[in-house]
Amino acid sequence: RGELSSAWRGNHLRWGATDWSARVPIGTGRRGGGMSEGRSEEQHASIFGTANGHCNGKKPAEATGRVPDTVMERLSNLLEEAGTVAKGLDTYLVANTSPVSDGCAALNKLVADTPWGELHAAGKTLFRFSSNWTTDAVEGQLLATLCAMSKAKRVLEVGMFVGFAALSMAEALPEDGVVVTCEIDPFLKELTAPVFAA
Repeated sequence: RGELSSAWRGNHLRWGATDWSARVPIGTGRRGGGMSEGRSEEQHASIFGTANGHCNGKKPAEATGRVPDTVMERLSNLLEEAGTVAKGLDTYLVANTSPVSDGCAALNKLVADTPWGELHAAGKTLFRFSSNWTTDAVEGQLLATLCAMSKAKRVLEVGMFVGFAALSMAEALPEDGVVVTCEIDPFLKELTAPVFAA
């Protein structure tokens, strides 16, 4: 937020050393009049106007003494509102997402229990993997939903890691569906083979 609002100074759009000379008088609507003349009440009341924008819990006019009306100020307010909506979204999504299959749960446990640092130090893996690399339940269920909605029969995945996403998508395909996944590190195929064989 600080970078966006500080980028707008003296009614010029300045980004680094570049002056884009996008001069817009503060408080001026598109047609050159003030806020009420240049913008309809309906637009002003929408999220694209400034009536709903907040600055540290206050409406912009209360926080700054005026209604923000530059593109950067409106964008900054929208981004702040989006951030407020997104806070806590992960917790909500995890709590309201369908549980994963037994196979996906087994892959999750395998990822969590594998000593990735030790394996890389011993030269068994090409890269220093982390359990954070795997697809989580929300992402897996989203991919499965997209496959089901699009009635996909064939999926190509580049970069398998342990195959959580691949298995999630495969479970959503019809009986004749096929998932082809490509992975550069042969150790991962070896590691996950027992889960996929079950």
